Amino acid sequence: DDGLVSGVARDGGQWNALKYVSTKFARCDDPAAGREVGLWKRIAHRNVVPLLAVFPPVGARENLVMAMPEADLTLRDFLRRGRGSYRVTACVIQDLASHMLKGLAYLHEQQVVHRYLKPRNILLSLSPQPCHIAGCQSAGRLGIQLWLADFSRARGVGTQDEREAEAMASSSATAHYSTNICTLGYCAPERLGRVA
Repeated sequence: DDGLVSGVARDGGQWNALKYVSTKFARCDDPAAGREVGLWKRIAHRNVVPLLAVFPPVGARENLVMAMPEADLTLRDFLRRGRGSYRVTACVIQDLASHMLKGLAYLHEQQVVHRYLKPRNILLSLSPQPCHIAGCQSAGRLGIQLWLADFSRARGVGTQDEREAEAMASSSATAHYSTNICTLGYCAPERLGRVA
């Protein structure tokens, strides 16, 4: 089954999350089965969740398994319920937006388009730290580590990954990337007429 499992210990006492992706392919370097892995392996930035390990399908398990650090919660959860007495202030919003934009800028520098950005795909880890934003008056607030996550729909632009995907797609009925990839609540308004 596809899904995310958390609470898996690794050496050093840290916890990981494991993402299971169903696949009928035997190799995680196959362009169709491993596009997410291929893109994820070549990106490393403070605001992109790191890929720690990849476990190819073995025996009866037809799942590709990817290990990443476990986050405390998603941006969606954080905005809905907060964290204890923690308040979403202008300083916090500025901090979150800054981290998200830095992560997106890095992805675009690496010629990667995320294509599935929404609050559930933005992970947060919270820890007590002073605020480092100029003019912020919240000296003892929680520090936020923001990670962009879920590269299942990401694509490389002008890269070897893209050329392999196009070659594979041209052998099928269409040579175009799918465009029906958004979650309705986070879809660009101009796309709404095209989303089923």
